[in-house]
Amino acid sequence: MTDRPLTQDEILIAETLLDKVAIFEIFLSEQDYKYEIRDYQAKILLDESRFVSWRAARGVGKTKTIEAEMISLLFRQFHGEVLVAAPNAAHLKPLFDRIINKFYEDPFLKSFIDRCIRAPEYMIRFKTGLVMYGRIAGLSGGVSLLGIHAEYILVEESQCFGPQATNVIQGCINPNGKVRVFGCPNGVRTSYLFKADTSDEFVHYKTSKFEDPTYTEEEDLKKREIFGGENSQSYINQVKGEWGITQFSTFGEKWSECLKDIENYEPIIIEGSEKIEMDQLPLPPLPVETEKCVIAADVGYSPDPTVLGVLAKLKNGVWRLFCKIIMKSVSYTGQEFSQKQVFDYVANFYNISEILIDSGGPGNCLLYT
Repeated sequence: MTDRPLTQDEILIAETLLDKVAIFEIFLSEQDYKYEIRDYQAKILLDESRFVSWRAARGVGKTKTIEAEMISLLFRQFHGEVLVAAPNAAHLKPLFDRIINKFYEDPFLKSFIDRCIRAPEYMIRFKTGLVMYGRIAGLSGGVSLLGIHAEYILVEESQCFGPQATNVIQGCINPNGKVRVFGCPNGVRTSYLFKADTSDEFVHYKTSKFEDPTYTEEEDLKKREIFGGENSQSYINQVKGEWGITQFSTFGEKWSECLKDIENYEPIIIEGSEKIEMDQLPLPPLPVETEKCVIAADVGYSPDPTVLGVLAKLKNGVWRLFCKIIMKSVSYTGQEFSQKQVFDYVANFYNISEILIDSGGPGNCLLYT
């Protein structure tokens, strides 16, 4: 084999394949009724920053932008691993099925494939040495991501990724690896999307539905009617692309000056009455500057769970809920394992001074000291 300079046509082909916008226009624009790339999609694709977050309304082209990233990586990343993570199969399967079909339908793209595995855990190995993984991670806590060390990570619907899955993803990032975190805001302040959207480490993009050139006034009026007006949480999230009020917090915002959750804790869930070792419970440490610690609990009758919360009063007078244990179908006084054992262990672990528990009637409460 002899070396020779590239022809002008070959140079043009190489430049085109290295252009993400061109990749989008060549491989993705025609399949969906002449879908044209939006200006905001082009800006995000061309951003070479290491960490990029995109908070966007519904239906503005986030998934199609991820597809363009996946195809372009074939020509830009010749080794290592790429991870595409989604919260559940409903998000991951359509994305990978479309990409795999696109590769097999196009003779040029197909020529690069060495091996392909479909659901539930997707894998595409290319002849260049690049391996692309598709994993469900949001609701599993990130267990399926263990062992992956990626040069490039794409996170779809990242508003559904809790702290545990978010932390596992950090362990998948190779040194100098790049991360793209895309999603539609849902008010959850512990999600990966919120963390990325408020992190100084990330370059931030925000897109409302009004920036979509196909969005009409008639469609907007319909959404206002369906969602209950422009001030409804759904409209704020899905049309404006804004965070809105805090969701899934234990206490309403009106209590935020005196009573609120600690950031980034995850509930401990115990199911059934099968004996477990108390010292295996992943109890978090006390918050800094804790003055006193109490238990507040709501005892449930099956199928309703019992919820045990541990609150710390800080020196500034604010109470912080930092541990929540949810017990489902756990007996109250079973011989092998019981709710009483959990209460006793937690009380001793944190040196609890008081336990507040409902007495069974609405509005009633008993105080145990």
